[in-house]
Amino acid sequence: DYVVSPRRSGYRALHLELERNGRTIEVQLRTAVMHKWAETAEAMGDILGLNFKWDGDTSVHGLLRLVSKAQQAEERGSSLDEHEIGQLILLTEEVTGLLKQRLEEGKQS
Repeated sequence: DYVVSPRRSGYRALHLELERNGRTIEVQLRTAVMHKWAETAEAMGDILGLNFKWDGDTSVHGLLRLVSKAQQAEERGSSLDEHEIGQLILLTEEVTGLLKQRLEEGKQS
């Protein structure tokens, strides 16, 4: 249950394993917000060449962790503290720079 206990990366979903016709099927349940987070992590991974849904310590991982934490806080009727908001702003700027750089490199090749 990655909803109750999210991965360190910020990934949240409920994974269920079902047995059907002798086969194990995994079903992932996410809210629309959780799904958008996962799609964003995958898109960044496509651009930067890493799987950000798995744990790590890059600036992208840090940003995604804080975004997930902000989403959780909003669901609970609270918000990030001032330090976390400051970190979110700094990491957003850093990751934006990384993405722009990578996209420019892609245009040149």
